[in-house]
Formats: sequence, structure tokens, C-alpha cells
Amino acid sequence: MSWEVDAVLRALDPQAAATPAQTFPVVEATISGHHFIVFRTGVGIKNARRATRRLLDTFRCPIVVNTGCAGAISSGMECGDVLAANAIVGQKPTPGVWQTDPTLTATLASVADIRAGNFLSVRKPLLGRAEKQRAAIEHNAIAVEMEGAGVAEAASEAGARVASIRAVLDPIDAEIADGDGPTPADTSIVGIEDLQSRCDLAIEGYFRSLVQALTVGVIDLDLPGLRY
Repeated sequence: MSWEVDAVLRALDPQAAATPAQTFPVVEATISGHHFIVFRTGVGIKNARRATRRLLDTFRCPIVVNTGCAGAISSGMECGDVLAANAIVGQKPTPGVWQTDPTLTATLASVADIRAGNFLSVRKPLLGRAEKQRAAIEHNAIAVEMEGAGVAEAASEAGARVASIRAVLDPIDAEIADGDGPTPADTSIVGIEDLQSRCDLAIEGYFRSLVQALTVGVIDLDLPGLRY
């Protein structure tokens, strides 16, 4: 979603600059010798896979970091908590398990207070605490999102290392009010605007921490064995 990308761009400012490429619109930034390309995949696994393939056909990117919001499907997480994926579990139309790069993930996670676990990529949101808990147990996952499997599949095809850093939008007991359909009895209705605001600030805050760590040399993303 556009607000998720905007949060990253605010963290990269003033280094970020739009690249008006006709083939693939992106925003680029260089920070301490590291070249960042920020792009929006669109919602859903298919869109994410298509957009990531297109990006990697256009640019030679050895690292792909998927980011945005996620829904908590296990207890103990609040809106705005930052999570890192150990693996991304895909359902149809992209079933499978994609392990994220452990060295890359550990490096990215070192700049903030982050909880790690598996992410589940789904075609539609999970409704109610019971459905979320079943998914968490079945897939050994802590969070659910809707693009990661597509990004991971495309990155794997291109030989790029992949990581996923996301912020919790809705805790396990929350159901975002949309006015459609019945509300499960085991949830509480919450407004999307407040959740988005807190999640937005968490994403921006994480990437500001990443930029600071790169700037002062606390971390380095020139990992051994990267293929450019």
C-alpha cells in the first residue's frame, strides 16, 4: 500500500530521489555506499511476484527486503511491533516455504528490538482469533501478510538474498472495521486509521534506525558472497 512505501521514503529522505523510468517507476537512494531501490509491489501474492520479477529484470539487486504491515496471529504482539521473518510460508497460488537469508536477517534485525518467526502469506485476511490461532499452529507462524511468498519466489529465481521486515498492524484479538459481513465473536472491532498511523510510524522508525546504523558504520550490507 502507498502509505507503507511512504514510511520507508520518509526514513530515506533527503537521500531519496524518484527515477522516472518508463519501464518501472522506483525511488532510489544511496546511503554510505549502499544503493537502495524502493518500489511498490501492489497487494497480493501474484502482484508481488510479478512486480519483483519485473524489478529484478530491470535492476541487478543482490538483496531484496520485503516490508510493510502484517497481522499478528500469535499472542504477545501489539500494533507497531517490528517483526523479522525466519521463513515465508506460501499458500495457493504460491505454496511452499522460502527460507530468508539468516545473515541478512540477523544484520537487519540488529538495529532494533525485533521478534523473529515465520510469516504466512495468504490470499485473503484471516478473521477471528480462532482462525488466526489455527493458522499459527498449522504453519508455525507468528504473522500473516499477503505479498511475501510472491516476493520470495521471484527473488529466489533471480538468485537474490531475501529478508522480510514488517510491522504489526492488527493484534490477534483485533478485527479491522470495514462494514462488511459479521464480526467473529472472539474479536474486538478497531478503527483502521489509528492502527495505520501506529504501524506507519513503526516502519518509518525502523528504517530510520537502519539508515543511522549504516551511516555510522554499525552494520554493513556488503555481505560475503553477494552476487551483483
